[in-house]
Amino acid sequence: MKAEIGIVGHFGYEKEFYDGQTIKTKILHDEIKKRLGNDQVLYTDTNNWNKNMIRTFFSSLRLAAKSKKIIINTSNRGRNLFIPFFYLLSFFLKIKVYCLAIGGGFPKQMKKNKFVSFFAEKIDGVFVETNTMLNELHALRYNNVYQLNNFKDLDIIKEKNLVYKLNQPLRICTFSRILKEKGIEDIIEAVTEINEREKKSIYFLDIYGRIDSKYKKKFEELERGFPEYIKYKGIIDYDKSVETIKDYFLLIFPTLYKTEGIPGTIIDAYASGVPVIASNWDSHKDVIINNETGMIYEMGNIDDLINKLTYASQNISKINEWKRNCLNKSKEYSAEKVIIHLLQKTNDEYDVDLINSFE
Repeated sequence: MKAEIGIVGHFGYEKEFYDGQTIKTKILHDEIKKRLGNDQVLYTDTNNWNKNMIRTFFSSLRLAAKSKKIIINTSNRGRNLFIPFFYLLSFFLKIKVYCLAIGGGFPKQMKKNKFVSFFAEKIDGVFVETNTMLNELHALRYNNVYQLNNFKDLDIIKEKNLVYKLNQPLRICTFSRILKEKGIEDIIEAVTEINEREKKSIYFLDIYGRIDSKYKKKFEELERGFPEYIKYKGIIDYDKSVETIKDYFLLIFPTLYKTEGIPGTIIDAYASGVPVIASNWDSHKDVIINNETGMIYEMGNIDDLINKLTYASQNISKINEWKRNCLNKSKEYSAEKVIIHLLQKTNDEYDVDLINSFE
């Protein structure tokens, strides 16, 4: 008997990984097992696949032979290999092939890589995180694409436990990978400018996340010059995100990447009842309701970021009003809800009752 689903993704069981791709892959695996049963879900770990091509080839081949459906959950480089590979195998092994497009770069990748795009258009389904991406792919004449939210398995804070800020100084945080392209220097400059201009600490900024190896030296230089109101707080386990973020006034997402999808850090913030100030990446309107769950500023425009932070500091009660909106929005990204939707979309051989029987 074949298993219902085989997952191809970065599990990284050889050591701890804190990136969104690995976390999403593990949650995907665990949530599907809850609904279909342990023996119905197999996987191949793509950790270091480019350095272990022979091992990866045979493990992927075995996965395809033992599964009815394949779900590819990899980053750009992995998609370049696994989409054509499993599509070709589908002819011989009569399997269904689906791809979960992590992040927001899938349409851009398909525009640039016509070879992979040729196969991606022909697999059984591509799931993208936002309607912005969905529309881009429809414009490229994709007929097999669906929108599916990013997701996390979080304990959403109860409304009665929301933490309201009343006075300055106000604590804000960033909660993502640390490198220049994520806008970390922009938020440091903005907070410093506000506090120096007012000659007091309007904001305390705490920085969480893994420091990118290429940025480590630069960040250490910045850290040595931090004023007392800016601190690096290290890496927090993904299941401790709500517990950590709930005490903050705002989460700041100052990314300089236009092709973000639904950032996991914003899901964390919503589950914590914390509004977000973010730059206007391509899909921001799919994720943030301006002046309801957060505020948007022009990407890379530090003056605009300062203006939004200044408004927030002068309208604390208004920001507090958005907290309930964040909790309501967070429900759209629950792993349980999204995975059931995924299984229903890929369901052609088993009943929806089976999907729900392991809840």
